[in-house]
Amino acid sequence: MGIETYGAFGALFSLSFFLQFILLRSVTVIDAQFISKFKGQNNSKIIPVFHRKILIYMTGIGIVAFVIFSLLSGQIAYFLHIDSVPLVILLGVLFLFCWPMSVNCGTIQGLQRFNQVALMNILPAIFRFVIGVGLVLIGYGLYGAVWGLVLGTVVAVLVSFYLLRDVLSISRLKSSSKPLSRTHAQSSLNPDIVSAADSELKEAFRFSLPVLFAVVCIAIPTNIDVVLVKHFFSSAETGLYTAVTLFGRIIFSIPIAMVTVMYPKVVEAHAQKSETKGLLNRSLLYTGLPSGILAISFYVIPKFFLGFFYGNEYIEGGPFLQLYGIFIFFFSLTTVLLYNSLAKNRYGFVYLFAAFSILEMGLIWVYHNSINNVLQIFLIISIVTFIIGFYLNYLYSEKNQKPLKT
Repeated sequence: MGIETYGAFGALFSLSFFLQFILLRSVTVIDAQFISKFKGQNNSKIIPVFHRKILIYMTGIGIVAFVIFSLLSGQIAYFLHIDSVPLVILLGVLFLFCWPMSVNCGTIQGLQRFNQVALMNILPAIFRFVIGVGLVLIGYGLYGAVWGLVLGTVVAVLVSFYLLRDVLSISRLKSSSKPLSRTHAQSSLNPDIVSAADSELKEAFRFSLPVLFAVVCIAIPTNIDVVLVKHFFSSAETGLYTAVTLFGRIIFSIPIAMVTVMYPKVVEAHAQKSETKGLLNRSLLYTGLPSGILAISFYVIPKFFLGFFYGNEYIEGGPFLQLYGIFIFFFSLTTVLLYNSLAKNRYGFVYLFAAFSILEMGLIWVYHNSINNVLQIFLIISIVTFIIGFYLNYLYSEKNQKPLKT
């Protein structure tokens, strides 16, 4: 594409990833929270009813979100300095598919079908890459790359529905080692179960506020940073920064994979009033070790990675990659701590994390003399939030850390 066009694609990709991350992670976390709770309480009959209800609600919200995003497409294109408004509208199509896919992924995660969880983490990226690269190579350029994002997501949604065909049919739910009989599954449709599902759905919407805070604040420094860089800096600088963030996302994929496994287990254990600190210890270890190795590698030989994967015109971004790798390392550990707090309904750290994210964006809006300034702000805030998160999850006494009502 060239470094400047790649910068434009990077801004659009980050915007789409931000939107998808918010939708997928927030709705997935909410759904997984309740499905895991039902599983921990051996209340499997409510799962298919709850799933269908939240699926209907979220699909409707997705349609409304698409309309709103389309109406704002002109302003979004202007902010990103992109000439094509239809290109921005095309991104909005993701709203129509991300909401139902997030519900399906949440149910899969809550049922702890981790092979399917891994499949749903990998498939969208593969489909987007293959379709996008194919369209770019045959001459569709930036439009081809964006179409790759959309079509890859559509295929992933279809796969998610196929994986949950047993839950959708309410005929043989496999939330435990033994499938339910047809008679048992159909009994889940009795009025008491439906009423219980409605009550849990209301509770899920109340739970959505701290989840939304958490997910948005995780997505800001890992996605909106490119959008802000595209707004404040030149296309060439944005292209360099976009290349650097790809390596950061490689590191950040580690905690995302880890919390996908950790989160439903902590929720289930917490519902059973079991000890969960061992899960947190292992999650931090399995996140910190590979993330630290990658961060050190990016710091020691940044130009090698940029030159090898992107070409010599990108090696000027070496200093950016050094700082970005350290920032993402601390941010990855903080993400694990954040999800651990969320799984136990302890929202104090969530709201503190949100406050620091707002401060972070405010500082960048004011102090953006260089990309180094942006990265230094990210690094300092990430270290501070990690220290606070570690204190709240480990050193703050259990008897004093009570759940906060939203």
